Amino acid sequence: MPRAVGITRATVLLVLLLICTAGAQAAPTIVLELGTMPGFPVTEAQRWSQLLGEICPSGVSIREARNGEQPEVATDRGASSVTYRVFGLLTPRNELLLPRGQFKPTDRRAIAAWFERLANEGPEVSTAAKRPPYGLEAGQLLEVGDDLRPLLGVSTKGRRPRAVLEEVGADLGFPLEVTAAAFKALDAADPISEELQDLARGTALAALVRPAGLGFRPLRTPDGEIEYRIEPVTKATDVWPVGWPLTDNRTQHAPQLFESLTVAIDDIPLAEALAAIQSRIKLPLLYDHSALARARIDLGAKRVSLPEKRSTYSLVLQSLLVQSRLTWEVRLDDADRPLIWITTARPSSR
Repeated sequence: MPRAVGITRATVLLVLLLICTAGAQAAPTIVLELGTMPGFPVTEAQRWSQLLGEICPSGVSIREARNGEQPEVATDRGASSVTYRVFGLLTPRNELLLPRGQFKPTDRRAIAAWFERLANEGPEVSTAAKRPPYGLEAGQLLEVGDDLRPLLGVSTKGRRPRAVLEEVGADLGFPLEVTAAAFKALDAADPISEELQDLARGTALAALVRPAGLGFRPLRTPDGEIEYRIEPVTKATDVWPVGWPLTDNRTQHAPQLFESLTVAIDDIPLAEALAAIQSRIKLPLLYDHSALARARIDLGAKRVSLPEKRSTYSLVLQSLLVQSRLTWEVRLDDADRPLIWITTARPSSR
């Protein structure tokens, strides 16, 4: 059932009404309005406005999407003119959804071609159709985003993944299906090493199953309903990420990383040093256990040192991890809360 959508990002206000007139005087007028879905990186709104402004120079209208809205083209016919009112969605993956079109910010030519064909051929504009993310309709994505935004709310550290999933599954808004192969992998998996209860459900579930070589994702069933599925990654081609990569400045989301401190570390396990940093910055540290295992990196066995100096937590973190061929980044969970993602210098594709 549709549910109310709670937007956690600040509202992107209407900046300009875009009226695109293509070609000659008699050409249709195109009015474009975009809705931002929950999880859309709000700082990307300016980039989309500039991009679309170059295609249709008057600007773009952007606001929060309302529950159930989907990309569409409405036609207003006057005595001597035609106006196409286009509504599109900006997704958490920073993609633009238009009727029968799905684009990244780098797809400028394809976007321009979409508008050109709309002007020339009308609302039945045809593009190379792409499936919406996870095979869901735009309105279903809104529902999923709303369902995966609340805190996991279940303690995880030291527990078996399967037991946590059984407890969490009852609170999800859609059925949670686990394949037989996934159950086998979960039963063989080590206990969960991180505390995930204060992360959004989607991010926490993705992090919970990843060390077992599994992926979590929403999908649309043959009868059009939504379900969540956990299955081996080789079959889950588009899994839910462990946090969404930032597209703007880390300072905005995690200012504590740039606080100054005096540091001196003398030959201690990397795991101990990272735990000390986490206790200071109060941010979740999540580890790409699959990548670490493939690279045979044991955080408890790796030892690190730093000479006494004045630095920031960001630089200290970088200096410690590079000693073990590791790297890190700030990501956001599904409720826009920051976390630190630690992986190998050559991370996996997920």
